[in-house]
Formats: sequence, structure tokens, C-alpha cells
Amino acid sequence: MSFNVDTRPRKRLLLSSVAAAFLLASPLLAAQTALDEPLPEAAPLPASSLEGPAFSPELTQLLTRFRWQTGQPMEATPALGALRQKIQQALEQQPRILAQRSRERESVLQIDEVRAVRRPQVNAGLEYRNDLQRTESLPDRGSRVDAVITLSQLLVDFGASGERIRAADLSAEAAYWQSHASVEEEVLYALNAYLDVARVSAQRQLAEHNLQQHQRIFEDVQLRREAGAGSRADVLRAQSRLSDANSRLISLEGELARAINVYQEAFFTQPDELALPQGGALLSETSADQLLDNALARNASLRSQTLASEASEADAQATRNARLPSLSVAVEGRQFDVNEFNESDNDVALLFNLDYTPYSGGATSSRIAQAVERQQQSQFERQALHRELEREVRSAYTDTRTRLAELEAQTATLAAEEEALLAYRDQFAVGRSSINDLLDAQRDLFQTALELINRRVRWEQASFQQLAVTGQLLDVMEIYLERR
Repeated sequence: MSFNVDTRPRKRLLLSSVAAAFLLASPLLAAQTALDEPLPEAAPLPASSLEGPAFSPELTQLLTRFRWQTGQPMEATPALGALRQKIQQALEQQPRILAQRSRERESVLQIDEVRAVRRPQVNAGLEYRNDLQRTESLPDRGSRVDAVITLSQLLVDFGASGERIRAADLSAEAAYWQSHASVEEEVLYALNAYLDVARVSAQRQLAEHNLQQHQRIFEDVQLRREAGAGSRADVLRAQSRLSDANSRLISLEGELARAINVYQEAFFTQPDELALPQGGALLSETSADQLLDNALARNASLRSQTLASEASEADAQATRNARLPSLSVAVEGRQFDVNEFNESDNDVALLFNLDYTPYSGGATSSRIAQAVERQQQSQFERQALHRELEREVRSAYTDTRTRLAELEAQTATLAAEEEALLAYRDQFAVGRSSINDLLDAQRDLFQTALELINRRVRWEQASFQQLAVTGQLLDVMEIYLERR
């Protein structure tokens, strides 16, 4: 017994499976064939012009003066001596100082005016006499003109003149220390003007270098695009940063012009070489409490206000004593009837005068009350100045140390930014970093260098501010005021 089996369906199924497998494998084979073909060569990168150190030798030398170097000697520099001479010459021409010294001379002259009360007084004059009621028996009856000369001397006024003299002496001494305070303000103003010009001048040089670097980057990016290795977006980004660098340079040029105007006001001349004076070398290593003790003993403004308070107290006491009687002696010479000089008589008399005003309509009481109010005002002003000085001393002590720590940190930051820029330059030259990375690195380096200069100048300014509030600034600048 036999069976006939039809095998055609099975053959058709096998053929269908083979065809499906071939269709699935064909894309992979095509991909493999494509991978085996050699890739077209990328366009070669143009040679980069960004070679060498991050800063030019001149800028490197400039920044070295602003950097903080661990272990660097803290000593006065020749620049400080030159700056002292400039400031001393400027003070001789400063109108505000000349005006204050004139007020000081005026206060000294007031001492002579007050002391003159205790010196002999000579008065000469003519007296016209006209009797309203006549008695024939009186020898000096009628109308006549007498010549009178009097020599008088104050004997006793119960301390009124003495207190006025003491008040004048104290006021003159207060004016002297006010001159000290005014000179300190002018010196500090001149120092800040000097440091501002030094700061902006250095930053302007940095801005010029930054503009040059952005110009080189822009040109490199243009060359890359022309060679087919860059995009239009890269060119536009580089052009934008180039414009920003130019804008920063223009801003710093304007700031430098304003700083020079302030310098001319302070020094009466154009700035020349501006080296850093190393103000930190003049600071003494003491605590804030010791600095405050020194400031309370040496601060010119506080000493002036203290003396002014004592002068107000003396003036108030003089006003109280003026209510009491005063005794004076006088020698009077009189020539009767000068119209008939040859026939008239003369007379010389010794006079004792006791002056006392029991009632003046309230004027004396008002003067005393005003003097007491002035005394209280002066005391309150001294207390306010004392509190203000304490705050300024502690703030100055904190500022000098904070500014120095900031300078040290910024010096390390600048060194790191220099290394980062050089690394991004190398990567950009071989196409391993984008244009944005390089532009950001250049911008960060520029900003860090600007901030380094700012922080160095702030430290210098804080150092001189501490010397000013503690009363040491004029000594370290070798400025000495003569008493008028």
C-alpha cells in the first residue's frame, strides 16, 4: 500500500524563509560595506596664533607688583619716599589747608585780645559839658569841653577774665589739632587719588592686552571658517566678545580720565610714574584693643573735640563769674575848658571803680544759659565722636586683615586662571575644545586680573585708613605742623 505526498508546500515555505532572512540581512551587509569604505578626510585646522604665555612680559612684570607673594619683605619702598615728597609739596598749595591754618592763627590772636583785659588800659577823649540847671556857687558851672586821659587797671573780677583766657587757650589748641585733622583728611584724599590712578592705569593696560587677545581669537576663528573647520556662529560669538573687550577698554579710559582729574586736584600736577607705596609695611602688629587705645590718645579729631569741650566749659564758667562785681583802679588827668586852655585849670585824680550790675533785664541769665547749652553740645559731640572712632578703628583693623586675605586668595586664583587659559588654547588648537570654552577662559582671566589689581589697591587704602584713624598717618608720611 503506498501514499503520494505532495512536497511542494514545504518547498515554498523553505524558499519564503530564505528570502525573508536575506531581506533582513541585506541592510546589515550594506552598513558593513559602508563602514569598510574609507571616510573623507576632515579639513585641516589652520595654525593657531594663540601661542606663548597668557600675558606679555610687560604685563607680567606689572601684575607681579600687584600680586601677593608669601614671605615677601614688608618694608617701606622708595616709592613711599617719592610719594611723601609729592604730598608735602601739594599741602603747601592746598587752599583748604591754608584756610584752616588761617583760622588757627585767628584763634591764637584771640588769646591776646582776651589777655588784654588784664593789662593797663589808656583812654583819651574830650568831654562836652552843658549844665541843664546852673548854680552860681559851683566852680565848674556852664558849658565847656574838657580833655580827659585815663590810665586804668583791672584789679579783681572774681575769675571771669581768667576763665576767658583759659577758654581762648583751649580754643587755640583745639584749632591746632583741627589743623592736624584737616591735613590728615587731605593726605588720605591724596593717597586715594594716587592709588586710584595707579589702579586704573594698570587695568587699562590689561584691557588693551585683552582686546588684542580677542582680536587674535577672532582672526583665528575666521580662518577656521574659511578653511571649512568652523561655523558662522563661532565667528559671531568671537566678534561679540571682541566688541565687549573694546567696550571695557573705552570704559576704563573714561575712568582713568576721571581719576586723573582727582589726582590733579590733590597734587596740582599730572601723574607720572605711580609705584605702589606698600602701605601695609607701615602697620604695627597689634590687637584691635591696642589700636583703639592708641587712637583715643592720638586721634587729632578727638583731641580737637575734647579741647573744644573744655573751652566751652571754661567759657560757661567765665559767663557765670561775670555776674560778680569787678574792681579797678584808674589815674585820671583832666584839662578843664580846652577852649580857654591858658586860663583853665587841670586836675589829676586817683579813682577806684567798683562795678556791679544787679539787674540787666535778663541778659546775663540768658548768656549763662546759652553758655551752658554750648557746653552740653560740645560734650555730646565728643561722646558721639568717641563712639564713631571706636567703630572706625575696629572696622579698619578688620578691613586690613580681610583685604590681605582676599589678595592672597586672588593671587592664587589668577595663577589657576592662567593655567586654564593655556590648557584651553592647546585644546582649541587641535580641535578638542569649542570656541566658547576659549572665549570664557580669556574673559575669566581678564576679570580675575582686574580683581587682583582692585584687591591690592583696597588693601593699600585700608592700610592708610587704619593709620589715619589711629593718628599715625602724619608721622609715617613725615608731615609735621608748626604751631602758629
